[in-house]
Amino acid sequence: MWAFCVGPALAGPVEDAEARLRLGDVGGALETVRAHVASVPGDLSAHELLIDIVVTTGDGSSVVQHYRSRTEDRPEEADAWYLLGRAEPSPQDSRLAFEKALSIDPGHARAWMGVGAVRRGFGAAADATDAYEKAVALDASLAEAWNGLLALELQAGDQHGAREVALRATEAVPQDPEAWLALGVLEPGRSVAHLEKAAALVPEEHRVWLALARARFDAESWTDAKVAYGRALEILPIDGAARAELGMVGEIILGRLDGQGAKTLLDIRQAKPGVARVKLDKVVASHPGSGWAHLVRGNVAHTAGDVATAEADLSSAHKILDPSPEAAAAYGLFLLGEKRHREARSLLAGATAARPWSDGLAVAAALARAGMDERDEAIVELEAVAVRFPRQPAPATALARLLLESQRPGEAVDALARALMANPRLALLNTLVAVAQQTGMEARAKGHLQALHEATGDRRFDDAAKALDS
Repeated sequence: MWAFCVGPALAGPVEDAEARLRLGDVGGALETVRAHVASVPGDLSAHELLIDIVVTTGDGSSVVQHYRSRTEDRPEEADAWYLLGRAEPSPQDSRLAFEKALSIDPGHARAWMGVGAVRRGFGAAADATDAYEKAVALDASLAEAWNGLLALELQAGDQHGAREVALRATEAVPQDPEAWLALGVLEPGRSVAHLEKAAALVPEEHRVWLALARARFDAESWTDAKVAYGRALEILPIDGAARAELGMVGEIILGRLDGQGAKTLLDIRQAKPGVARVKLDKVVASHPGSGWAHLVRGNVAHTAGDVATAEADLSSAHKILDPSPEAAAAYGLFLLGEKRHREARSLLAGATAARPWSDGLAVAAALARAGMDERDEAIVELEAVAVRFPRQPAPATALARLLLESQRPGEAVDALARALMANPRLALLNTLVAVAQQTGMEARAKGHLQALHEATGDRRFDDAAKALDS
């Protein structure tokens, strides 16, 4: 894929796949869209999403080969060449494929869109604009082309031009959130109005509700901001930033915090450590009853190694905000780092139950259990976590470590191999090889690697298997 922009959600299975992506379920999204492409092979939008997911997850070679084969089977089909252009990792090869599609069908709007993306990637702004304009003239519903035009205007610093493109896009594709989100920034005086209209048109779009919540936050419309944050989190509950902002809004409504204090807490991430601490001390002094003020300062102190302040603040935050999973998680992670495993376990287990999408919290809860001399139970727990999060490396690596500590090296190799099947990351592959070499499990690891190579065609597995022989 070459510099493409994500368009609005589509109906049916593609919409379902995009919803899964927003929730971080890449495997489920890929399975859904693959099944749809198999049943409706002519759906270009589904092919586009399939290509984008596969390329983003790092298995681009297989998708390129698939679409190259498609052009060999259908050499006179413009759609086949367009899809190959989208899949090609090289901008030069991508451009050639798009041009081939246009030589077959000069009116292929998506191919013009692809040419625009390639030209934009090369920095040829005027030529890219020309290609995108041809695309939207041929098919005004191509949100991706409108987004490309908008990005070009923004990159050029042309606020007026960007505003004009955004307005055209909202008329042509009113259910594309990108143009509305841009207008929310380009016309700050009308930001709330634009975003409220967008929320009515695309009520399933998390980013619109989040932008609306922040616009209402800036306008100090606290009750309305609380509603918008709530809607954003109904759609995407894993958004930790939105939960923090909602928590602060809740404290403002309760009188524990004021707007300026909340903005200071939110801006701390951009401040230097020393400056951040001075600002946080002032906020806590002004708002001693704010759980979020204590929580933010406690996290900053924990990162800086100030154990006393971290414990005092994180403990206070947990008491004030209870039953907040954010406060419980922060205090639990602090206690885990201090090897106070029993106290940490209680907090982390509760936070994990409230935030079941967090593999990091689930791993931390299991490690706290292991620290309580319940290693076998922790291993069983981590095995379940690894099944729940097959594409995340942390559960598998933590499981392998506990298995090694329990003198079960073969099972550690097996766990890492299972993780590699779901997520062929180089770091996981290197870990598997290192564990095998350190524990004398080369033959077992080699068998897994050869099976992985046969199943995926990924040469890295074959190379690693051969390296174990040396």
